Amino acid sequence: KSIGAIRVQNGEISIWVDRRFRDKGVASIVVEKYSKPGMTAKIVVKNIPSMRVFIKAGFLPKEYSSAFFNNFYIFQKV
Repeated sequence: KSIGAIRVQNGEISIWVDRRFRDKGVASIVVEKYSKPGMTAKIVVKNIPSMRVFIKAGFLPKEYSSAFFNNFYIFQKV
């Protein structure tokens, strides 16, 4: 069975973890393993848990964007 998904494309990384497996450190391990310096991640403004995962993996906020109905931050790995 799948516990989530990761996408690495054009220098951007994103991850989704099934609710049953959240808060177990899975996302942190995967993002740390598959991210490289310079990569970016778009994180919706209210998604604090995701921000924590990416900050823990070495990402820092780079810019803020508002597009259509989504307000999000772009984080970049240093």
